[in-house]
Amino acid sequence: MPGPGSADTLAASQPLPVHLVSSLQEICVGAFATRFQQQPSLAEVPTLHLSDLVVEQLSTDLPLELAGSVLSHEGYWKRRSHARWPHLQATNICSSWKQLYFEQNLQEALERFDPELDDQESLRRLLAFSRRFVHRLELLQLPSHLDPQLILESLYSGLTLLRLTYGMRSVGMNYDKSLFGIRLSDCRALAHSLQQVDLLAHLDLTGNLIDDNRARLLSSGLANNHTITHLCLAHNKIEDKGIKAVAKALDAVGIIAILNLQHNLIGPPGGRDLARLLARSKSLTHLNMRLNGIGDEGAKTLLEAAGVSKTVQSLNLSTTDMREQGTETLIGLVRAGHPTLSKLDVTCNLIGLDAGLLLREAVESNPDIIMDLDVRACEVSQDDEAAIQEILRNRSLRGTRPFAWLMPTAT
Repeated sequence: MPGPGSADTLAASQPLPVHLVSSLQEICVGAFATRFQQQPSLAEVPTLHLSDLVVEQLSTDLPLELAGSVLSHEGYWKRRSHARWPHLQATNICSSWKQLYFEQNLQEALERFDPELDDQESLRRLLAFSRRFVHRLELLQLPSHLDPQLILESLYSGLTLLRLTYGMRSVGMNYDKSLFGIRLSDCRALAHSLQQVDLLAHLDLTGNLIDDNRARLLSSGLANNHTITHLCLAHNKIEDKGIKAVAKALDAVGIIAILNLQHNLIGPPGGRDLARLLARSKSLTHLNMRLNGIGDEGAKTLLEAAGVSKTVQSLNLSTTDMREQGTETLIGLVRAGHPTLSKLDVTCNLIGLDAGLLLREAVESNPDIIMDLDVRACEVSQDDEAAIQEILRNRSLRGTRPFAWLMPTAT
């Protein structure tokens, strides 16, 4: 053994360098962080700076109810979010990391819920606790066909956006038709819940195989809802009878601003019903009818309705089989101009060479028109198509409202 005066004994007795010794402050901060789950409070931490240091050392695995009740530090929730979802990013729509974490966590819980394996009471508790923090909920799959009333009644006081798709992602060879599409019972429950919500402004039911019967059921809820201003029913199977019920419900309430119906089975009669809604509405600013077979008659009536609308800013009639009558009405609308309409998409229709020249002349004849007019793939000559785009581009650069279609309109 080394003697009292040996080099090893002398080295062991020397004090550690100051930079290797933890300060009392660091020791206290570490102790607070370690014991936080047993004593979840920052009230005894004397300064905000020290409080931030404690939070920086807290585990990202703290029980959710504890962390949600006590911690509002955005730095903690950003760290916890990235620990679980490394690529998650805050957006202009949702800049709060705490809100983002709770929304993502609830989305995962609902999308993965299996009623045969998971406890519904635990899910109810999660929904109830998340209510204060969840304002946007986007469910991209829901194979369990969980009752939408359970979701909406739990989140009714704070939810502003709901995107709901009944289906299953990445099924591969395990495809099961029964997993896809909203059921009649789902529609009935959702319609009932729509009458109860307080703040829901954006409802997106894209790709749910909604047909006329389901659309009529949903309409009963829309007719008694006074909060939804943005409705998306794109990529469904709604035909004329279903869209008539939807248009009637939206007309009765009178607050819809953005309506997306692209890629349904709407024909000329449905086009007329929507034209009536567009002409009468004091709030509708954006209507998307892309990929619907409304035909020449339907396109004509919608363009006529746009001409008398006092609010419309954007109208999409792409791939609607518009022909001579619709084109004639389009030319008249462009020649006359419109105080609010700034974006008009008629791509992939049959305008033709002669009408294309007339449309170009209409654009040239109205120096006040500032419109994003898209006529690609309409059998218009390349010269006329390029001239139309060049004229409108130049006017937009020096116009007073080149991006008016992006701005809200008072109703």
